[in-house]
Amino acid sequence: MTQPTSVQFAESPNAIESVVCDQCGADNCVPIFRRPDSMQVVECCECGLLYLNPRPIAVEIESWYGPSYFRGDQQSVRRGYENYLDHGVINDLRANAARKIALVSEHLRFKGSSVLELGCATGEACCAAMNGGAHVVGCDLSADAIQRARQRYPEIQFYCKRAHESPFLPASFDGILAFELIEHLTSPLAFVRDAGSLLRPGGILAISTPNSDCGRRVGWNRWLGFHASFEHLYFFGLSTLTRMLATAGLSVEGVYSQGDGRVGGAETSIRSLLRQTGLLQPATKIYRKALAPWATRWKKTGNDHTLLVVARKA
Repeated sequence: MTQPTSVQFAESPNAIESVVCDQCGADNCVPIFRRPDSMQVVECCECGLLYLNPRPIAVEIESWYGPSYFRGDQQSVRRGYENYLDHGVINDLRANAARKIALVSEHLRFKGSSVLELGCATGEACCAAMNGGAHVVGCDLSADAIQRARQRYPEIQFYCKRAHESPFLPASFDGILAFELIEHLTSPLAFVRDAGSLLRPGGILAISTPNSDCGRRVGWNRWLGFHASFEHLYFFGLSTLTRMLATAGLSVEGVYSQGDGRVGGAETSIRSLLRQTGLLQPATKIYRKALAPWATRWKKTGNDHTLLVVARKA
């Protein structure tokens, strides 16, 4: 297998640990890809879960989510976001959140519901759920993101907490949202079980995550999931995510996906050309108004790059 060009991995070798499969506990895995940051992705031989092994220790992982995470140099370290906290991107964030909430609304009547978002970042999905009539609270590890969320949406209650530290009683919510979160966690299994315990009977958990099924289809060397967002520790396809949700008594009832997921695809080439000709800014404005809803449309399939799954508690 041809490997991508390496970039420097900044963490100390002493900050690395070997782990077993979080899903089934097996210590039997095979390497499938070495990322450009030198981290090895393996596949569990027993249940098929993909994960980093070895990986940075928990304290090292947590240090990534400091002040620079939402406004860092993503191009060099390939972790976090560029300008996520800037007011200029808020319309895009709100539009993306609204599209996800529209999908979830096919499974949850937001009006009058109690909804928790874990990993809420700057609160745009919380706002979209509130606009649908839900009583919403949000949690995120990043103090900077929570501060911005409170400024943008003062009518919503936000907590600066880790995903497993949510200060709520069991069976408190009709719906839990976890968009682009599960792949960051040191134990996704503990997360889905904790989330399940917070749901009332009949409640729903909505999860989005990069889709490893797309990676298999386009090829690991070409899949964006292995060439960006180097803070990701786990990689789910529909079957592995469904199996993990089942351990918490959650049954999948909605599957959606969107995005090509290829590195250096047509979108990257077009953006590069527009930037060179000085037309990127006006083209971006046109895209936001006319093309974004079409280009980022969700399909009722589990094939594309970003997977969104809605599961219901029995």
